[in-house]
Amino acid sequence: MEPSAPLGASLGATFEQPRTIFLEGRAMLPYKCLFVDWHLTLSTSGFWQQFSPPQHPQHALFTTMQAKLFAPAQAQAWVIPWMRGVLSSEEVIDGVCQGTAISPAFALEALRVSCQQMRPVSDAVPQMIADLRSRGLKVVIATDNMDTFPRWTVPSLRLGTLFDDMLCSSDLGALKEDADQDGQSRFFASYARAQGLGPGESLLVDDGEEDFGAVIRQFGIDYLHSEPGKGLVPALRGLLASLSF
Repeated sequence: MEPSAPLGASLGATFEQPRTIFLEGRAMLPYKCLFVDWHLTLSTSGFWQQFSPPQHPQHALFTTMQAKLFAPAQAQAWVIPWMRGVLSSEEVIDGVCQGTAISPAFALEALRVSCQQMRPVSDAVPQMIADLRSRGLKVVIATDNMDTFPRWTVPSLRLGTLFDDMLCSSDLGALKEDADQDGQSRFFASYARAQGLGPGESLLVDDGEEDFGAVIRQFGIDYLHSEPGKGLVPALRGLLASLSF
């Protein structure tokens, strides 16, 4: 697939019964579902990435927005509410642009463009996902993300043609590690019930560290850490190889 082609272009899949997967040398229960993270796992593309080169005339917008949005002190003010669906892109951009010379309308349009231009970590990923689905696995994006993802990235890349489903925190009102008062996942539980997924019947591939992985395992979901930007292709290759046993 050419780098400029949408991620989900021209790929279909047929379905068979799940088969036992060998993960890190251990035979696991047959997985019914593979959850895959988006940011830093499936894709390293970022907001306003078109302005990231230092020589770009709008590079100042890129550095200003990155600093105002993603500095650790700003996470609770903007990023977390945005990812939980409490704030919209318009509300966040309007707020962040206050006190700057940046036009909110311009920043929002540039954000939309950057989200539509996101790309996978490798051109090999779409076919590998299709191959996994053809072997009987349901493959689902599970992302802590903003409303930008369903609004602009999903339709532009035609992700609905490549993945079985998409779980996005801004739609669900919860992050992947959020639990309810009974210790059940606020992010995964409803989907798992609807799909009949029991403990050990699903796997999440994500760039989160071990403390995050420990939370995911408490929800009955197996966890495989993926090195940011580099680990997904080897992980998918290993899963595919295990299905040929």
